[in-house]
Amino acid sequence: MKIICCGDSFFSLDKQWPNTHFSELLAQKLNASLENYAKLGASNFTIALQIEYAITQNPDLIIVGFTSVDRLEIPKKPYEFPAGIGNIIYEDNNVIPSFYSSRHTTTISHSIPNLDMTDTMKMYLANQYDPELKRQSDFFIVAGMLRKLDKLGVKYVFTRGGLTGPQWTEWSDNEVDYDTGCPWHWSDGTTVYHSSFEKQSELSDVWFGKINSLYSFV
Repeated sequence: MKIICCGDSFFSLDKQWPNTHFSELLAQKLNASLENYAKLGASNFTIALQIEYAITQNPDLIIVGFTSVDRLEIPKKPYEFPAGIGNIIYEDNNVIPSFYSSRHTTTISHSIPNLDMTDTMKMYLANQYDPELKRQSDFFIVAGMLRKLDKLGVKYVFTRGGLTGPQWTEWSDNEVDYDTGCPWHWSDGTTVYHSSFEKQSELSDVWFGKINSLYSFV
């Protein structure tokens, strides 16, 4: 069995502390191999690219954490449409996914506080960045990917993470309980993925229960 994990830093691994993130613990519970594509500071667009690539790898299950609207894509070179996730720079990541090659990257994806605050960026944020417009745009991106997973019959579970606000009832069967299973609620800054090992163990139990209620892998 193969699991692929997509998301931002809440879903990323920490090479200093192997086998402590909830996706790793979840893979152990399911006796599965794990590929983790999550990236620190990833935008919802980047997470959609992760999912798009994950689908091509024929996983048995995709787990996804969506993120907040304060994440942007900044082109460094012309974006190469066929390359998909291969465009995104992962060099700031703690753990680099197997598909990554810096030879083909074109685009930075990161949270606004971690972007280089050039005069152009400051002007954009001051005059053109609208978080509610970005929320609607991100939701359309996310909804399109979830509908694609449904259409293809790919097994998945997810949390809306930082993308609060829009209606999620269409995918309520596949959403992990927001109050108990969303890692965004348990941030204490102690790890790359923002919460303690104890909380990660609790999260793995919640996600394991949701997955088995849907798919009965175990």
